[in-house]
Amino acid sequence: MDLLQRLDVPSLSDSSDTDDFLQELAALNDAGLLRATMESLECGRLTPLIKEELRCRIQSRRLSEGKEELLVEFPSPTPSHPRPDEVQKRDRRREQNRRAAQKFRKKRKRGESI
Repeated sequence: MDLLQRLDVPSLSDSSDTDDFLQELAALNDAGLLRATMESLECGRLTPLIKEELRCRIQSRRLSEGKEELLVEFPSPTPSHPRPDEVQKRDRRREQNRRAAQKFRKKRKRGESI
């Protein structure tokens, strides 16, 4: 039986049904499934549960093939700081652009063609 068939979230209309369901879910000792269920209940979509089921299927297939468990981490990107020469180049271009814009505005104000 698929995970989504076991977790018939849309049928949980009564709060007592929801409480019973969450207690049963907690008994499974699967933090990922519990997190996905809570997220699914909050947002009203099945996407978190589908993603969790897909993750579980991939893991079980890997384990059945004798491969090790796949641990996926998405580290937050570290902000990159420009090198001093890049900062200098950027500032030089900004100043050059500023001067060109002022020159263009003066020409346009005098009525000269571009």
